[in-house]
Amino acid sequence: FFFFSQEHQKRFTPPTTPVNVRVPTALERAGDFSQTTDNTGALYPYIRDYTLNAPCNATNQTGCFRDGGVLGRIPANRLYPLGLKILSIYPTANISIPGANYNYQTQEPTSAPQRQDLYRGDWIISNNWRATGKYLYNKNGPIQPYGSFVLGTNLPDYATKFPNNRYSVTGTVTGSLSPTAVVEITFGQSHNFIDILPNNPKFNKAGLGLSAIPVLFPGAVQLDLPPQFVYGGRIANAPNIGSNNAPFYNFNTTRDWSVNLSKVAGSHNFKFGGFWQNSFKPQSSFANNNGQYNFSDN
Repeated sequence: FFFFSQEHQKRFTPPTTPVNVRVPTALERAGDFSQTTDNTGALYPYIRDYTLNAPCNATNQTGCFRDGGVLGRIPANRLYPLGLKILSIYPTANISIPGANYNYQTQEPTSAPQRQDLYRGDWIISNNWRATGKYLYNKNGPIQPYGSFVLGTNLPDYATKFPNNRYSVTGTVTGSLSPTAVVEITFGQSHNFIDILPNNPKFNKAGLGLSAIPVLFPGAVQLDLPPQFVYGGRIANAPNIGSNNAPFYNFNTTRDWSVNLSKVAGSHNFKFGGFWQNSFKPQSSFANNNGQYNFSDN
């Protein structure tokens, strides 16, 4: 006897509310912060020039950049090219609401197609022996626009792939050794894996133009991924790409054997058995192997 079945499922799950993010404006990408607003929506053009060794705030602008007399504008010859590259990795604004603390809004659904294959077979080997087996395979490869516990983001441009396929196989052989003795041997194996990877093929330092960005331990960087850039509370809804501890790999393989022997002797029934199991599960650490640049004070 042989049996096969296959099930497919296509599923899209949108977030319940829009995701709002504050991305760099066109002026800011050029080093002009004269129109920049803070987390409350108030104008905040106070960009300090450390060479002046003076304060730069709402009450004292002595130490602020003021190129061409425009408060908050940085001279072109003082711009840091890698800093501009960092700003350029974020998408451009797609919404403008006066006084709002965000200028980029998305509501992308998670695509989670699934497939399940089931194979089963039963075999009457002889009058005394029977065998049965089953193989179950689950294919699951969602695309998560807002990432996962690794590569979490609020920008669908940097979505993650989350393949987590799994299978299990079992087989049992039962035989009658004599009119009073029966043996049963069962084998089972299961395997699953979880990978969390960038869905954007250009999400690496070379693709983002950040190859020259310095890191303390370049040998720890995997997939040439960039460090994570973190911004302080002065920017509400700051863009985030959780690349600091990416990528993530995990798999778990388990194998089981069991043997049972039943023997009837007179009015007694004896049963003997043995069981063996092996499990192997390597997994990525959650260390910040790609590094992190923290701009919390800016």
